[in-house]
Amino acid sequence: MAVGVGLLGIYLHYTQFTGDLITSAVAFVPMLMAVALIGLLLALIVRAWWVLGIGAVVVLVGLLTQAPLYFSATSSGPGEFTVMQLNLDQGRADLGELADMVAREEVDVLTVTEVTPAAWGRLEASPIAAALPYSVAYPAVAGNGGAVLSRYPISDQRRLDGFWLPNLRVVVEVPGRRPIAVYGIHVMPPYPDTADQWRRELEELSTVLSAETGPVIAAGDFNATYDHRQYRQLMVTSEGHPAMTDAAEGTGAGMVRTYPADKWFPPLLAIDRVLSRGGPEPVYFASFEVPGTDHYGVIARFRGLPTRR
Repeated sequence: MAVGVGLLGIYLHYTQFTGDLITSAVAFVPMLMAVALIGLLLALIVRAWWVLGIGAVVVLVGLLTQAPLYFSATSSGPGEFTVMQLNLDQGRADLGELADMVAREEVDVLTVTEVTPAAWGRLEASPIAAALPYSVAYPAVAGNGGAVLSRYPISDQRRLDGFWLPNLRVVVEVPGRRPIAVYGIHVMPPYPDTADQWRRELEELSTVLSAETGPVIAAGDFNATYDHRQYRQLMVTSEGHPAMTDAAEGTGAGMVRTYPADKWFPPLLAIDRVLSRGGPEPVYFASFEVPGTDHYGVIARFRGLPTRR
């Protein structure tokens, strides 16, 4: 039975189906695979050799699906550009604590989701606005707002079409470097009754990112885990453009879980993520806690920003 649960996890990791139940179950694939490991140990204890053999194969395949997250594709080193992402949980996050984090980590770009009008007012009056004076914001009630704040001038901005929540693209002008397209992402949650919209948004996001020809960084609440095939498609080379790099995978940071952050148990899902391509190379990726929100934030440092020709 336990081995069968692990086998189900492997199937869900590769499936293309996006019904509400299946999409939600995929988020828990690592836990399903862990059940297979328990089954393997039980089979060893009772000497059920044929179950042990099947279980060993299931566990091995399961480990291989997660291995890319734990082996760094780049060497560590100092970063030259820092991006931070936080879901404000309908504006309830402690902005004072966030301001301290922005200053301490010397953040260059901050992307925030679930920005209410009241939260945006507090943010504009906080030290965050002084540290990151250039911004694009679409505050809205409940969880329907979003914003991008930058240390450097923003030369272009737009809200992406076809998305339920604000998904923003800005061009950041870093002195001496090529302009960087920075995306503030908030994909529609797949549950309840919205799995089809979730799938369409990830597909549209893949198309939009593939069209970028210069340096690009996308940070936000993707409402998808590494085990969602539709999310992994963002890391696939398409139409002659190189693949995006997930900062967790690129640095070997592993499964950096960010949700939920307001429960008695640790966070279970890694849905707040940062991607890059076209020069910015991740050298650091980690989560951090801010009181008041149900998400952990994430921070990514990059090097290799292309210089102006």
